[in-house]
Amino acid sequence: MKAEAPGKLILSGEHSVVYGAPAIAVPVSKKVKVSFNYNGGDQLKVITDRLGETELSLQEISGIPALLDQNYSAFLNQNLPIARVLKSPFDLLSYTLIQHGFNSSGTLHISSDIPAGAGMGSSAAVICALIKLCGQITGKQITAEQLFQRVRYCERLQHGRGSAIDAATVTYAKPVKVEADKVTELSLTLDKNWFIWNSGDPESTTGETVSEVRRQFGESAIWHDFSEVTNNLERALEAQNSDDILMLVRSNHALLEQIGVVPDRISNVIGQIERSGGAAKICGAGSVAGSAGGMVLMYLPDISPQQMQQSLNIQLVPLLLA
Repeated sequence: MKAEAPGKLILSGEHSVVYGAPAIAVPVSKKVKVSFNYNGGDQLKVITDRLGETELSLQEISGIPALLDQNYSAFLNQNLPIARVLKSPFDLLSYTLIQHGFNSSGTLHISSDIPAGAGMGSSAAVICALIKLCGQITGKQITAEQLFQRVRYCERLQHGRGSAIDAATVTYAKPVKVEADKVTELSLTLDKNWFIWNSGDPESTTGETVSEVRRQFGESAIWHDFSEVTNNLERALEAQNSDDILMLVRSNHALLEQIGVVPDRISNVIGQIERSGGAAKICGAGSVAGSAGGMVLMYLPDISPQQMQQSLNIQLVPLLLA
């Protein structure tokens, strides 16, 4: 049995979507793939291309949901940081499986070419693929809306008070607009001028970054400015107006800098891109510590990506949608 789910990139609305503002995201060609093979016994062997492998007893993992729900309640009550809700990445896998009726011994394979911690929805994609797999194993099929809600429910353990944008994009596997938890599918096409650069793994997790932004800007009016940029970008993308797209991506970057999630190193690179006639922004949570911030989205009309790579000493990859 096999299942898969795509990664995602946010075109506009990082962080602000947590406060009910709109966000636009697209599914990307990079994916998580999972498969399961039965065998006898009471053990689940998990083999991953990133975390290595482990063996878990079915009895052991059956108690994981109650423990993690308790930890999450402690987080909500400000008695536990979000980074300590999960003690191991395998906890989230176990939680997702047990929550969706999994109770079989065998071998679970998980492979992914989605960079982890880079703002590409890696956690949500793993959860989505696992829930789809559980549906095949148990014979209990669910609607896309139910899948979206379940992915979001499990993902909260990783990111805390996050938004619906990751869950929506990996579930529907189409460009989406999320506003106040309402998901709207969009008919967007992106031209060949979009590129991404992986600036490295952020020192702060998505959950930690979201929590810090909430502490400083939770009651700020800045989210209205984010909303205006996102709505205007949607119209610019529909019209394929490159001048407006450039202006709006730059405006989005400026707002992200204001809330403190763009490390100085990345800000310097984006500054050079803007002076060359392009635009760029982080397209995930960014980071409130260190010099890396995950994936950076670039719009480079009439600019040679090869020359940009050489001048900045970075590697650019074309943005390919699922």
